[in-house]
This record gives sequence, C-alpha cells and structure tokens, in this order.
Amino acid sequence: MVQCSLCKISLARVKDDSIMKCKGDCKGVYHKKCGVKIKEFARTGLCDECQITQTDQPSIDVDLSKTTPEKLLAEVNQKLTIVFNMKKTLESMSEDISFYAEKYQELMEEKEKTDKKIKSLEHKNLHLETLNKSLEERVTYLEVREKERNVELCGLEEKSNENLDATLKVLAGKLGLDAGKICEIKRVGEEKKKEGARNASSVRSESADHKKHRPRPVTITLSTRAARDQWLASRKTHQLTNDDVFANGNTHRIYVNEDLTKHMRNILWTAKNELKSTYKYIWIQNGRVLLRKDDPNDSKIRSIRTLSDINMYINEITGNK
Repeated sequence: MVQCSLCKISLARVKDDSIMKCKGDCKGVYHKKCGVKIKEFARTGLCDECQITQTDQPSIDVDLSKTTPEKLLAEVNQKLTIVFNMKKTLESMSEDISFYAEKYQELMEEKEKTDKKIKSLEHKNLHLETLNKSLEERVTYLEVREKERNVELCGLEEKSNENLDATLKVLAGKLGLDAGKICEIKRVGEEKKKEGARNASSVRSESADHKKHRPRPVTITLSTRAARDQWLASRKTHQLTNDDVFANGNTHRIYVNEDLTKHMRNILWTAKNELKSTYKYIWIQNGRVLLRKDDPNDSKIRSIRTLSDINMYINEITGNK
C-alpha cells in the first residue's frame, strides 16, 4: 500500500494531480499539501533527504606521501568508533528522557488527583468546623439553661459539720432576700483534707493563707430565675464578709456569682488572659462572656460564645483577618 512519506496516510484514493513524487533515489510519494511543507521541493523536485545526498560535497584530498592507506583506514575506523559510541550514548539518553517524561506525566496526573482530594477535604473540613461550632453553641446553651436558677457563693467559710441551711438564712437576711425561695444548697468541688482543729489564735494564719486554704464554693438553686436575678442584683448594694454572717472576725469577702459551667469558666479565663490588653472590661452575664473597650469612641459591647470567637478577636487585634 502506497503511503505518503511524510504523514504516512494511504494514497490509494488520492488523484494523481494531488500527488507529488520525489525525483531523487528515494522515489518517495507525497500529498501535494505535504510536499509544499518541504523546503525547495517544488523547485528541485527532491525531498529533504535526497537534497542532502545529492548536494555537492567537498572533496577530500589525501596526500599518500604523508600517510598510508592502513593509517588512513585506522583513523577512519577510530572516528567511526567515536560516532558509534556517540550514537549509542544518544540512544541511551533518548530512552532515559522518554522514561523520565513518562514518570513526570504520571506525577502530574497524580498531583492533579491529589489536588482534587485536598480541595474536597478542605470543603469537608470547613463544613465540619461550622457544624462543630453550631453543636458547641447548642450544648453551651443547654448547659446554661440547666444552671439558670443557680447562684454560686465564693469565699463562704467552710466548717466541719456545718449547717448550710441555717447559714444561708442568716446570709439571705443580711442581703434582704427571701430565704424561702432557696430550693437546694450544696458545697461543690473536691473536699480538702482536714488539717486538725484550729483555735482562735490561728485566725491570723488563716488570713495569711486564705488563698491556699480557700473554701469550696456553695451552689444555691432557687425556685425561679427572677429570684436568682435578685441574688445577683444584691452584689451592687451589699458587700458581705464572713464576719457579717458568723461574727468571728473573718473579714474575707463573700461573693455572689453566676453558677458557670466548666466550659464557660474556661472561655472567661481564656478571654481575660488573651484579650485583656485591648478589652479593659471582661465579664459574664446570663451565661455570656461580654467585652468592652475603655474607649469613649468605641462603647460597643461584644459577646463571646465559643473559644473560636476568642481567636476571631485575637486576629482582629493583630490584623490577621
């Protein structure tokens, strides 16, 4: 089957006037559109290969008086050996290039697959982060709701065999509150080891080591949220000490606080440590951590619901949006 020497497509159905034939020794046949691509083919009627072979080559003059046919042949053989070795080297290089080109193509295909997987995982991770934040806010809300009728007393002196019911009646009376709305009272936290009985002379050492021997908090559950709010409101008008309740000379303050979940305590503590340089006022109200700057031009109160919100404010401060 006759084929075009350039494009290797069959010429069986091609008309004669659409074919060009090489006038050289190769007798090659070409499509006319392929023949015009060969330089000087239209003028000389010769393909590239025949143009090279039929070009007048410069003659080589050999002075036999200075050499012998044997030496000349040996020199030619030496040069042919060099050419042969170069050919083998080039063939080897060509194989290596083909091999590495194939491996490069495989790597590029694998990279494309990996990029698609990474992009898919990034979208999935973003979705999971959003879902996790939503669940975290939901759990926090439910935990806060569970404690919405509670207050926490910090600093109330802890005694062995104490009667918290009687103590809280006295304390409620000092605050001007109705003790009848108290539903439950309990000390919370791990009980400290007893260090033996203390007499009146140890009051000074108790004062010095107050932080070390800080009493466990007392949680009070009230009948309604409104009653809880009255206890919290009393903080602005009353500053009680243990002496006001026990008449024992102990001047350490008793604080009435919201009963926080462990999660909200962690958020409040983290916010105070990370944001105190920018936000002077950091407090908690109704289970939400609130922030405000000491700036007359920026009196906006901001809220924090999750730890990720703290990171958002940190990025805002550092400018890494």
